[in-house]
Amino acid sequence: CYNLTMPLRKSTEPLKDHMLPFLDYCEIEKGLSSNTQRNYQQYLNLFSKWLDVIKKPNLLPHELTPDHVWDYRLFIARKYKTPRGELLSKKSQNYYLIALRALLTYLAERDIEALPSSKIKLAKQKSDETISFLDVHDIESMLEIPDTDTPGGLRDRTIMELFFSSGMRISELTALNADQF
Repeated sequence: CYNLTMPLRKSTEPLKDHMLPFLDYCEIEKGLSSNTQRNYQQYLNLFSKWLDVIKKPNLLPHELTPDHVWDYRLFIARKYKTPRGELLSKKSQNYYLIALRALLTYLAERDIEALPSSKIKLAKQKSDETISFLDVHDIESMLEIPDTDTPGGLRDRTIMELFFSSGMRISELTALNADQF
């Protein structure tokens, strides 16, 4: 959501200098897991290194253009290799783009003029992977396993129902405390 009452301001700090405050924001305001924060840092570090490669280490947020994003996309698709010497998959490329998009959204929330995050399109992926789902009978059978006459069984059933109905990740589920309900 953009603040329509305040004009956007041009930052005098390079885009790179906004990355650490963005990561703090991910932790404090967004409540992202430490794993997600670490991944964002890794993805944005590559973007920062790419800015060095193109000799624009001090690029200001409002100076970032769709052409820069396109060139970065070409870089991560065709030139950047993993430590094992492999090119990034389309899915991995998207993670790098999602981190950059999140940074731009953060800047917009801070009323800092920058390329709109909607200008960063993700790479189309061919779905080679088949996704399997549990059918309703399997889920019902699993939910019947805990003995709900005991506190431990009731807890286990509650955990299973929350997990199956919410779509949250296991790491998010295990990080929950009773006072968060």
